[in-house]
Amino acid sequence: AVCKPGGAYLVFWSPQQGYEADHVVQGPALEASVVFRSSTGGVVMKVTCSGSQPVEHLSTFGWGTGPDE
Repeated sequence: AVCKPGGAYLVFWSPQQGYEADHVVQGPALEASVVFRSSTGGVVMKVTCSGSQPVEHLSTFGWGTGPDE
């Protein structure tokens, strides 16, 4: 991720084996994000900017407790 004048921008994302990427907000935006889902849950990665530096925020969820569940 990088910080552009319009906010955080996801340059590249790649899920690990067993995961798929979903709900990508590439940006630039105040908060860029991507959800990585597996059969048991997943990880939500959000990126914001602090000055010109991207800041990563991660949270995990289990099936039935995550985004859109």
